[in-house]
Amino acid sequence: MATELDTSSGEHLIRPSATFSPSDAEKERLTAFTVERLHTLLGGDPRTEEMVLTFIRHQYDAPNLTMLPEQVAVQVLRRPADFLQAVKRHCEPQLPF
Repeated sequence: MATELDTSSGEHLIRPSATFSPSDAEKERLTAFTVERLHTLLGGDPRTEEMVLTFIRHQYDAPNLTMLPEQVAVQVLRRPADFLQAVKRHCEPQLPF
């Protein structure tokens, strides 16, 4: 599955260029090591964790971190602050960030 980096509004938000279906999920599961690294970077605060899960469900149709497309996970690991910014803009658009 290919992804595109959307920088039109100055954000570094990765948008899927193809839809993510459950049949793809079986082939595209992340390794436990990658999921653990993602959780270490993004986890900690229960509210933030819930916002991350909501965001990946809405943007990538992934029910949890293991189903996140690999290309997205790579970009999140490279730039976790940009990803968290996109998460907060998505889940709390009324709050300036």
